[in-house]
Amino acid sequence: MNGKDIEQFYNKYKYNLYESKYIEKSIFAESYNYQKWETGLREKSEILRGIFEDNEKLLNDTIRTLLKNPEQLNDDLVTALLQHIMYFTYEEHYDYEVTERVLNLMEPYIENQAKDWQKIKFYFLKGFMLAKGQIRNYGYPWYEKMTSVCKNWADADRDGSKERLLDAYIYRVLCTIAYENGNPEKIMEQIEEALRQWRRPEAMEMLETIYGTVKDVERYIRLRQELIEYLQVFVVSKENIEKLPAKMTERLFLYLEKEYNNGVAKRRLNARVFLAYHQIRFYTGQISEAEYVKALDLYEKPYPFFYPCNMNFEMRGKDLFSCLEQHRYYCNSFTYANLILPEKLRFKQSKMKCANICADIEDYVCGIIPMENTAYMDNLLLISMQAMSRHLPESKVFRVLETGILHRQISTAIHMNVVSKLASVFTDYIIEHNPKLLIGVFDYTTENQIRQKKTEIIGYVEKAGICHDVGKVLYTDIFNLQYRGITDEEFKIIKRHPVTGQKIVEAIDAFRPYSDVVAGHHLYADRNGGYPENAKIKNASNKILIDLITICDSIDAAMDIWGRSYAKGKTFTGTLEELQAQKGTRYSEELVDFLCNSKELLEQMEAVTGKKKVLIYRGLYTRRVKARALEKEYVEKYFRNYKRKDEHRVTAFLEHFAEESIRNKLSDLKKYEEIYLVKNIQKELLGVFLGKKITLENKEGIMIDMILVKDTARHIGIGRKLLDYAEEKARAKGYDFVAMEKQEELGSMERYMWIHGYSVFENGLLIKRMDNKGVRENG
Repeated sequence: MNGKDIEQFYNKYKYNLYESKYIEKSIFAESYNYQKWETGLREKSEILRGIFEDNEKLLNDTIRTLLKNPEQLNDDLVTALLQHIMYFTYEEHYDYEVTERVLNLMEPYIENQAKDWQKIKFYFLKGFMLAKGQIRNYGYPWYEKMTSVCKNWADADRDGSKERLLDAYIYRVLCTIAYENGNPEKIMEQIEEALRQWRRPEAMEMLETIYGTVKDVERYIRLRQELIEYLQVFVVSKENIEKLPAKMTERLFLYLEKEYNNGVAKRRLNARVFLAYHQIRFYTGQISEAEYVKALDLYEKPYPFFYPCNMNFEMRGKDLFSCLEQHRYYCNSFTYANLILPEKLRFKQSKMKCANICADIEDYVCGIIPMENTAYMDNLLLISMQAMSRHLPESKVFRVLETGILHRQISTAIHMNVVSKLASVFTDYIIEHNPKLLIGVFDYTTENQIRQKKTEIIGYVEKAGICHDVGKVLYTDIFNLQYRGITDEEFKIIKRHPVTGQKIVEAIDAFRPYSDVVAGHHLYADRNGGYPENAKIKNASNKILIDLITICDSIDAAMDIWGRSYAKGKTFTGTLEELQAQKGTRYSEELVDFLCNSKELLEQMEAVTGKKKVLIYRGLYTRRVKARALEKEYVEKYFRNYKRKDEHRVTAFLEHFAEESIRNKLSDLKKYEEIYLVKNIQKELLGVFLGKKITLENKEGIMIDMILVKDTARHIGIGRKLLDYAEEKARAKGYDFVAMEKQEELGSMERYMWIHGYSVFENGLLIKRMDNKGVRENG
């Protein structure tokens, strides 16, 4: 095996990962068309299974072979692995099989045989992967080891190593930050140390060597320094402010006050700065609780569905906070949903206001968390459920759980719904035909009581089915693995989900009654097997309901071929044979016997795993894309004229989506006589039309200065519809023409305009007349 083999593996493996994500997105894109959706779903299952098998072969031939034969490691392989793991992680892949395991394999070689530059890159990757997985405390020592390779970072033997050493000071701060449980004084000291390193003259010389003097290295360094200063926002918590020395608190406040005032003046206020500024004032007694709660309402809601997915501080011609808004963790939408809205719910609010805040949180959860398989998004869902559960009825809390998991792990959401349906059918049939089986449940002592409480018992198992896998919420990276088999290490993590789930449900009132089912649904019926061994079952009288959920869980898992690319899929008959083979041990003997001896029940259960399961799939997919479907169907109703109250929102939209080269000329909205907007059904701004009044040959018309539409709205033709709307308005107002400067980069937009009645005027404008008597055109 050589470096070329490693390169070929990573290139092919990454291609397969992107292909699997594209297939899933294409299914969602067609979910509002049943025929296309069903065809796509079947094709997706086949293609994903092919990708799964292809990746397994790639891994067996390369990575797993290397893991079994570590003696193959040499300088060529180590160099190639370090380089391609760097690419892999920077492209936002977090795959234990091809990153952490390989890095662990390389560690003895790195410590005993590697060159200094290889050690620096290796330590950087170890710290980066651990920090990326939110195991930040474990990442810290690796950044400390980086700085120990060279007594002075400027002595590193490669410029690339010097740059990574500089970055290590930033990542070390990030790893130390532990919010309320952190050491704020140490964090502030490390921030100062990082600033000292990034202010050294040698840093400029080294980066100019790497990037060349043509690049704006000075801006690059300034952005890094601003980022280091910005990390102070993470220090702000009640506990940390109480620990900080007065001088540090004052310095922190002055920084936040400066950035807050700058943000207000420039109308680009970072959400974390906003929150930290008001919190430090509250925690230091500068404002009262009532004033603090009132201040939280001052932050204007960012776009719930605007969620950029890349970040690049390198050489961008924008300020720090423009760059931060492009990062999934720092962006204003995430901060607003993850911090500001839950913070509002901590304080006494009216029922109406609480309901509105909860609705906003759900909107952001749906708009943000589908984009990324990171622990940050998992925590956002968990924090959202916990914050909302104190203010919502039980049914609504379950709805939030379903919605959140639907947007994080759709295969899990489908599985939970199928298990819920199987369990309710099973329980209903038991109560009707043999209620004796359930005596003891909820301390009911007679068959008559069981029949009388039928609705309550069925309702319980339905909800138990919905939340039985809630522990998977925190392991999305693993449970969304549809492109390769899981490792032994990953299976150990998977086996934690019942215990993790029990901790989650114990903290949420609506879920607490289902704690035993969540904790015990993978235990054997005889309690001599399964996992986890330390599961805590509090109410032994409900054991049969746990066993019932276990059976339903196993039936769906065995037969699921659409949601699990690794599953070959068993028939219903084959699944029953497995239940019978393991009854009395893994499965409840009395429940299995009752099921297998009830022909009508078998038919009902088989229907749920067959025809009715397709309907469950369909319902969840359409629910996932409902906002998009409604946008596609009803967006025409949401075109309207610009009003003065729209100024801030339009300005923010232009700042987000317009290129910097044209942003300045668009900043003064007063110079435009014609401004039209388009929103979706959630009232999110999708596009803006900006037009000026001009005169040609004594005829008045509209010159189009800009039609700016979000990328995500272009697939449904919002740009063309916005132009059509502007033309209708121009005609109604008596204008003679609509014009646009002819530009090469217009591309498909220009072709559209030619086809729809525009032609070239003598001065090079594209013009469309509003009547037959308009300006003279030069054909």
